[in-house]
Amino acid sequence: MLTRGCRFRVEARPVLAFAGAADVELDPALRDVRVIRDERDIPQLGRLGGVLAPDRVERVYTVARNRRTWLRA
Repeated sequence: MLTRGCRFRVEARPVLAFAGAADVELDPALRDVRVIRDERDIPQLGRLGGVLAPDRVERVYTVARNRRTWLRA
């Protein structure tokens, strides 16, 4: 939906980030989801690649916040 709305390829990867959680237990079925359990793990996200130019970041943000984008999802 983001690719269609932005008119350029937008790749997305699922991430779960927990803030202040004392303990997190994960279902083994979540193999394709990156899990950030601690703020010290945030630099892992940078190693995933996928850097967008600032104007493209703004476009993705605008399209993602538009509820009409998701009507056909």
